[in-house]
Amino acid sequence: MTTEGEDFVIVLRRSPYAETSLLLSLLGQRIGKFRAIARGAHRLRESHLALLDLFSQAHIHFRSSSKSSLFSIKNAELAKPFLPLLTPHLNLLAASYFASLVETSIADCDPQPQIFLLLSRALDWLNSNTPSLNSILLFEDKLAKFLGILDPKSTSWLSLQHYIQNLTTPMKLRQELLNSLPKIQ
Repeated sequence: MTTEGEDFVIVLRRSPYAETSLLLSLLGQRIGKFRAIARGAHRLRESHLALLDLFSQAHIHFRSSSKSSLFSIKNAELAKPFLPLLTPHLNLLAASYFASLVETSIADCDPQPQIFLLLSRALDWLNSNTPSLNSILLFEDKLAKFLGILDPKSTSWLSLQHYIQNLTTPMKLRQELLNSLPKIQ
């Protein structure tokens, strides 16, 4: 059975699919994390779908199918762009780390409105501020609290490490991000 709906989403990951389409990993405010295809995103007449850039926030109309876990995006309206070409490397690295951490910590189609809001606010903040060690630790702390896994005897990062099965990508991004932060003297 095919169902249609709409949601406000954050683009966590995107990659080309065939000649004209995009394969997206999205975090929806109501749906949670899901994968979708934007068919014809690179065609001129479907340029509204091409606006689904990395870490951007958009209102989408989609169709889901009982035959596949892949949603199909029918329409998208960009609400908040994340401008990677105008963003310093450190901010882009922080956005990548936050998105990767969220993507690996929640299950597909499990609505997490608090985590959606946390990531949305973090991306908004990164559009005009430089990340610091405190901002990274605050994000990790809030994510661990929202997931219900924060161990008061440990750090939020260690709590996340115990909870998340595959931390390879977030761990590498975290290390690169921490190494890129300006050193405080």
